[in-house]
Amino acid sequence: MKRISLHHTVCALIALTSALAAANPESEYYWDDSTGEYTLGYSYPTDLAWMNWFPVQPGRETVTAVRVAFTGMPDGLPFTIHVWADPSGFEDLFGAYLLSSGSGVTASGVNQWVVVDTPDVTVSRAFWVGVIFHLDPADYSPALLDIDAPNHHHSWIMYGEPILPNDLFSGGAYPYHIETVINRGGDWLIRADTTAPCGADFNSDGAVNTLDVLAFLNAWSAGDPGADFNGDGSINTLDVLAFLNAWSAGC
Repeated sequence: MKRISLHHTVCALIALTSALAAANPESEYYWDDSTGEYTLGYSYPTDLAWMNWFPVQPGRETVTAVRVAFTGMPDGLPFTIHVWADPSGFEDLFGAYLLSSGSGVTASGVNQWVVVDTPDVTVSRAFWVGVIFHLDPADYSPALLDIDAPNHHHSWIMYGEPILPNDLFSGGAYPYHIETVINRGGDWLIRADTTAPCGADFNSDGAVNTLDVLAFLNAWSAGDPGADFNGDGSINTLDVLAFLNAWSAGC
């Protein structure tokens, strides 16, 4: 029987990466399709808050930033963003508590995304991410909604004064599901960025190099459960291809 050395196997597999389509791992929570068609405001000066609810996905438990999009707004109006825990996991805003906050300013144009860094925070079970904006003057409509189907039914809105991030209901504000406000579904253009684990750093030494390929292949040839890279319950060549895609993309 002809034996092929691990060294030659590594070289051959590394060469294959030039033919593989590399993709970065999913690192955002979002419901929208990147385009908003509907904006909301209020008819008099007040605080406006709009937020999305997300169930936590395994491996994506650290929120590092929040993205929010605006359309038809001037540059430079201040707003704050917040991440709230939902310990019930059942979309209960009344039981939510504040985890982290950040501040930003609006950007003019159409579907203009603004990224606001937040202190890294660990989420579990479910969480909310949202914006608090003071409407003054009241003729602005800062909340941008994606109303194209499919809608995911996890977007909410509040208005009143004051809306405090650590006590949302102290000023008498009440949360409304967006469907009850506009009589149709929609998803806010608000996203949560996360720190996704780097599967390409297979040996967890902080670097992505051929040592990770060797470590993966050793695990794969030994049938180690960690070599089930695509998570389909089987260890086969599909896992090798999935790993090499991630390895060529880097971290």
